[in-house]
Amino acid sequence: MDIETGELVTHFPPDDQVGALLDALLLWFHSRKVEALTIVERAAIFHYEFTGIHPFRDRTGRTARALMTLILRREGFEYKVLVLQQLFDERRVEYIKTLRAADKGNLTPWVIFLVETLHAATLETARLLSRFVE
Repeated sequence: MDIETGELVTHFPPDDQVGALLDALLLWFHSRKVEALTIVERAAIFHYEFTGIHPFRDRTGRTARALMTLILRREGFEYKVLVLQQLFDERRVEYIKTLRAADKGNLTPWVIFLVETLHAATLETARLLSRFVE
């Protein structure tokens, strides 16, 4: 969606193709090829591909971010991603802009954005936790 106009700028696959596309995404995610990627790259690509499949009429982005958070947590990011959703909401324009760049074949801005946002989440989590630790 275009942030300024609200116009849908991405076209999603027909409903009858969604199941097969999700199956293919999961096969990719569990393939040997993926093992060569860092966990952040895997999570970023999974998120991007999931949003492109767009399996839900509403809240696909939130679901994609929740799944990405699960992927990251399972690989040891744990509490560092608790504030990730809040940061994505605060940086919505850049979030969508980097996903649109990925639509044009360049995933690099999206992966960099995710790394930067994870770093900010780590710092914010440490700040929040320091308030409760003597």
